[in-house]
Amino acid sequence: MVARDKVTVRACKELVEVFNRDYPPSSVDFVPTGSVMLDYLFGGGFPRGKVVLFSSAKALGKTLVAVSMCKSLLQSTKGVVLYLDVEQGLDKSLIEKVIPEDVRERFIVHTPATYEAAELIIEGYSASKEGLIGVIIDSVTALLPESVLDKENNRIGAKASAEGMFTFRLKIMAAVNRFGVLYINQQRANIQMSGGGKGSPYKAAGGFALPHNIDYDIMMKPDSFVKDLIGNKIGACVRLVNDKNRVVGDRSVYLYLKYGYGISNIASIVSLLKFKGFVKAAGPYFKVTLPFLDKEVNVNGNAGIEGFVQTHFDELVKTVCTPELVSEYALNFKP
Repeated sequence: MVARDKVTVRACKELVEVFNRDYPPSSVDFVPTGSVMLDYLFGGGFPRGKVVLFSSAKALGKTLVAVSMCKSLLQSTKGVVLYLDVEQGLDKSLIEKVIPEDVRERFIVHTPATYEAAELIIEGYSASKEGLIGVIIDSVTALLPESVLDKENNRIGAKASAEGMFTFRLKIMAAVNRFGVLYINQQRANIQMSGGGKGSPYKAAGGFALPHNIDYDIMMKPDSFVKDLIGNKIGACVRLVNDKNRVVGDRSVYLYLKYGYGISNIASIVSLLKFKGFVKAAGPYFKVTLPFLDKEVNVNGNAGIEGFVQTHFDELVKTVCTPELVSEYALNFKP
């Protein structure tokens, strides 16, 4: 009980100090995520000063999406990305494949087990001269209060109480220090829907405090998988659905993942070009007509169109992947 009381007293004192200051401006600073579709989903990029809850079924690619996004955050701005690997499941080879060597020293991984340890780590980096860009917690519901580890001081409701205080305080800390927070979480069956009620049959794991202290609630759902010749899953098309979005309203997008490597912007842009009629099938070829081309171009098969997009990536982002066209694509496209 002593340890819990100390944490509570310290928390209350610091919260009073925060609320006595001018609260941070409501405008959101966005950092590019490296994905055209994620930027649209968030409303302009990864939102600094905001909290995102990102959940899906197991082994779908949540960690892959998060690490891919970290790559762009580190390349786009100065500062540190803190990855709290609570479940200790982050593969070192994934970091080496996705995070470039020149920014890897600013991708900091810690493995806390408790809310108290996680908070101390985040406080330390937010106060450092490097500064924080973002904090990823994988997964937030795997954290425990220190009292749970002590059998003599354990009590009913300790985890729910600690989670509520932690998520509330971290939301304020993120707003004051202007770093973004991404909670990775597992989804579970929504018991309230078992009686045939309206709504999603799934929801994020965790107590009541978690959804109240977030700005975005994003659920990732599988649409289709890409398999190699012997049936192994090597990629996926997934749908990201915003159940809560306090910044730009509810949105949803389809995202293409290449397992072990990250988000495929190439696949997303190819899909957008086909949807808008800039790319049309003509036998084994694709006919490409775009504003920045002098004439129609023929490319050979899927490999050819992917190579074309890679070669003209910057022009396509400037001329085709406008907010208006991406919005139209996201609202109407279905794989």
